[in-house]
Amino acid sequence: MIELGYKDFVSDTFQGFSARVNTPSPIVELLSAKSIAILKTPKIADQLRNDGSEVLASGPDGMRKRIADEVPTWRDIIARAGIKPV
Repeated sequence: MIELGYKDFVSDTFQGFSARVNTPSPIVELLSAKSIAILKTPKIADQLRNDGSEVLASGPDGMRKRIADEVPTWRDIIARAGIKPV
């Protein structure tokens, strides 16, 4: 995109796990801890890095922050592009 003249273009993706609303905190914390432990194992972390991913296992608070940070950006892009639900 930089070569096309979009000097400030930034785009990335992220993946995360989610649970139903009102899932008890102890369950969320357990799932988070187990998921982070798996992502930090050398075999899994190396495979993800070899596939071009950056492993940022930040838990529920990190996921909430990421979503909160993304929403305004994409809300603005969608509005400016005139995208409407079908």
